[in-house]
Amino acid sequence: MKDSDLQNPSDALQRLPPPHEWALDPLCHAFRKVFIAQIHEGTETIPYSGHLLFYLRNKPLIKVHIVGCLVSIDTRPKKITYHVDDGTGVIRCVRYLNENGDFDLSPLEIGDLVMIKGSVEKYETNLEEYGFAIKVAIVEEVFDPNLESYHMAIAVKLFKDGL
Repeated sequence: MKDSDLQNPSDALQRLPPPHEWALDPLCHAFRKVFIAQIHEGTETIPYSGHLLFYLRNKPLIKVHIVGCLVSIDTRPKKITYHVDDGTGVIRCVRYLNENGDFDLSPLEIGDLVMIKGSVEKYETNLEEYGFAIKVAIVEEVFDPNLESYHMAIAVKLFKDGL
C-alpha cells in the first residue's frame, strides 16, 4: 500500500476496481495461484466500509491457492495454525473448527508438501505480529512432487500475463 493510500483511501479506490464491479471479472472468485512473496510484498490493502480490500496487481485478491512445505503446526482448541513455505516466503494459514465442533484432521506432519486454498486476511495474535494470513478452506497433502513445480510455472505465467 502506498503512503498516499493510507491517508486517502478514496484515491486508491479511484485507480482500482471498486467492490461493486468485482463480479464483472470472471476470475474474481476463482482461487488465484500465487507465490507467498506476492501476497506479502505485492498486495495493497485498502480500508473500505469497515473492512479491508486486498488487491494484487490492480486486481481484487479474494481467494488464493498456494503449494509449499509445511514448516510448523500449532493445534489449539478452536483452530489449527499452519506455517507454509513455498521457497519465496512463509505465511500463516489458519484453519478454524467446522460446524460439528471438530477438525477434519488429516495426518499432516512437518515437512509434508501441502496444497492450501483459502481467503486472504490480516491476522494478529499476542504471540505473532500483524500480517497477512490465509483462512483455510481446503488443505491437502500433495504426494506428487511435480505439482509444486507445476504450481510455480503456472504462477509465473499468470504473473507475466498480468493475472
